[in-house]
This record gives sequence, structure tokens and C-alpha cells, in this order.
Amino acid sequence: MHKKYFFKVVLVAVIFNEKKEILLAKRHRNETVLPGYWTIPGGKAEFDGNNSQDFLEKEVQREVLEEVGIKIKDLEYLDSHIHKSGKLNICFTAKIS
Repeated sequence: MHKKYFFKVVLVAVIFNEKKEILLAKRHRNETVLPGYWTIPGGKAEFDGNNSQDFLEKEVQREVLEEVGIKIKDLEYLDSHIHKSGKLNICFTAKIS
């Protein structure tokens, strides 16, 4: 039997408004990771190899809407790295819709 691959990714977006200001979100003080810190919005997504080609873009848009209540557009890949926890972190730039 062929085994599927599966991994979790952390997706975030550096979001600019029309004045080129960056949106930051303050994490709740009860968060287990970096409580009370300022951060760029995003979240986790699960990837199993069967996701659509635009999976990452759709997921970061969904996460930003869920986290800060805004729609984003014009996503562009910025950077990625493997965190010491083993999770792949992917960062995009975006504009407010």
C-alpha cells in the first residue's frame, strides 16, 4: 500500500495597507506560544499532497480572516524556513482587500 505524506505548515502574511503600514496582531495573554507578543497574522494548515495548487494562498487568506477579520489579496511568496520544532514556516506579503 502506498503511504501518503502529511505535514503541517505555519502560514503568515505581512499585510500592507495603502500607506505601506504593516498590520500587527497582539497574541492573547493566555496563548501557550508567545503570550502577549505582537506578531504578523496567520496560522497552521495541514498538507497531505492532495491539496490544490493554490492551497497555501487559500489557507493563509482563511487564517488571516479567522485571526484578524480582514480579507487579503495580491499574495506573494516572501520566505520560508524550518522552525526548530520541525514545522515549515511560510511567509507571504499581501494587501488588504
